[in-house]
Amino acid sequence: MGDDSPEAVERRSEFAQLLRDLAPELRDAVCQFLREYEQLTEEQRAKVLRLGEALLQEARSEALGDVCEA
Repeated sequence: MGDDSPEAVERRSEFAQLLRDLAPELRDAVCQFLREYEQLTEEQRAKVLRLGEALLQEARSEALGDVCEA
C-alpha cells in the first residue's frame, strides 16, 4: 500500500504537475522508464540511479560550460 501521509500526497501532486508540464514525447519516455524501473530488483535500481546521477552531473557540467563560453 502507498504512503498516504500529507507529505507523500503533496510530492505525488507535485510530480503529477511536473509530468503534465512536460512535452508529450518526453512525458511518454518518463512514464515508460518508470514502468520499466518498477520491474527491476533493488540492486538494479541502485545501479540505474547511480548511472543516472552520473549522466545528469555530466549534462549539467556540459550545459554550464556552454553557458560560460557564450
